[in-house]
Amino acid sequence: MSALQKIEPQSGQVVALADTAALVSAIANAARDPNVDVEKMERLWAMHEKMQDRQAEQAFYESMKAAQSEMPTIGKDRHNTQTNSDYATLDAINQRITPIYTRHGFSLTFDTTDSPLADHVRVVCRVLHRDGHSKTYSYDTPMDATGIGGKVNKTPTHARGSAITYGRRYLTLMIFNLSTGYDDDGNASSGYDSSDWLTAISDASDMDQLNKLADELKAATIPAAALKGIRARWSARAKELRA
Repeated sequence: MSALQKIEPQSGQVVALADTAALVSAIANAARDPNVDVEKMERLWAMHEKMQDRQAEQAFYESMKAAQSEMPTIGKDRHNTQTNSDYATLDAINQRITPIYTRHGFSLTFDTTDSPLADHVRVVCRVLHRDGHSKTYSYDTPMDATGIGGKVNKTPTHARGSAITYGRRYLTLMIFNLSTGYDDDGNASSGYDSSDWLTAISDASDMDQLNKLADELKAATIPAAALKGIRARWSARAKELRA
């Protein structure tokens, strides 16, 4: 049994549950009384709903704390040739964290709405918890149809779609307080620093250079966990060069 599973209910939770049980009992008794004051019943019911909301909110934050404690560092799996930088895609993020947050009772729904900023789209994420509480986050993203040099490289539809994906990615990172880096398993678990390999792969300008690195990798002694991350970056760079 994990440490999280062993956690006992806090004293405040016990009191809240006891208060709720007493209130439900009072409401049930009042409902059986033909002479009950309707206004009093309404006040009791409103109090009951308020207590339920408070307990659901408390459960939301406790589950969020537990989920965040299990979140891994997300490996950067894609290279942006315009900015010459690596980043973690939405697919890579979801693959790593969806099993964790769903196990703790969370689900995410995304939508868009008008942004108060010109040429932006507001991406909205509603985080729902199994006990009924939810919280809404938003992120305003520019719908940029031009590259770094100012040349148009996207249609309006493509620009909007890219902005929505960007907003979803950053909202997910923010909500669960995620960190991104080069291969968490390879660097953190094995203690092996694969940054030189990853930089060399990102800097490869053609497949000849990339294949040369592959040959060097075969001859190198690298922990399996780190090698997995390096190979993933090599495959991603090869896909970019062949596109």
